[in-house]
Amino acid sequence: GVPAAATLIKGIREGLATNTTMRIDVTVEYLDRYTPSPATDQTMSNMYAQKYRGRTPDLVIALGLAAIEFATRIRSRMWARVPIVFADAAQILDKTPSLKNVTGVVEALEIDRTLNNAMQLFPDTRRIVVINGASVLERTLQADFERTVRMLGRDIQVESLSGQSFEQVAERLTTLGDDTVGYFLSFHSDNSDRSFVPADVMQALAPMTRRPIFGNGGGFFGAGILGGWFIDYGQLGREVSTQALRVLGGEPINVIPV
Repeated sequence: GVPAAATLIKGIREGLATNTTMRIDVTVEYLDRYTPSPATDQTMSNMYAQKYRGRTPDLVIALGLAAIEFATRIRSRMWARVPIVFADAAQILDKTPSLKNVTGVVEALEIDRTLNNAMQLFPDTRRIVVINGASVLERTLQADFERTVRMLGRDIQVESLSGQSFEQVAERLTTLGDDTVGYFLSFHSDNSDRSFVPADVMQALAPMTRRPIFGNGGGFFGAGILGGWFIDYGQLGREVSTQALRVLGGEPINVIPV
């Protein structure tokens, strides 16, 4: 997995390890470059049904919107009564009323606060170039970013590099003007379907521009990001584990707030 995911899972394991009354076995499954579709859902649910034949988990922890939606969709085929604890960005809040037997922890990206800080540090900024990949998740992040900019009401242009190749992104960064700052969202894949580790991408791209780059991933600080309101993925994982232990301890999931 990528560093953020590894840190998040490590935090979950550390939190679960604080329990002294239950033996908890943790198995990690990666969706990789999963693209939602009925055919893909059927194939993957068949695979998990075969892999876990005769074993039903007591809890599913879903990390990220794609994993949450996948886990809830396959309930009609398997694990119908298994509760789900999630970790995801704020867009899941719009969906929680329709999710049954589900609770979790929302990770706030703090895009608005990061943008405000960027504008305070660089008040001549008129354009923000968004460095972002081409996956389903990254398209969702791009939409959230643009919505946040509109809500802020600032007179700035947003130029998205989402959906381009890594080489095209790198080339654009070499030409950023003095009125421009970069904003790194994510980069798991580009338009040629190549896979990347976002932290490695950030480290490779940062030297290609003389303009500052902001973002929200704490793991990117020191890899080229100047600053931002960072997510502490280890702490997020520990918060998820707290919810998980409450569910495993028998507390009704409907009384555990998101």
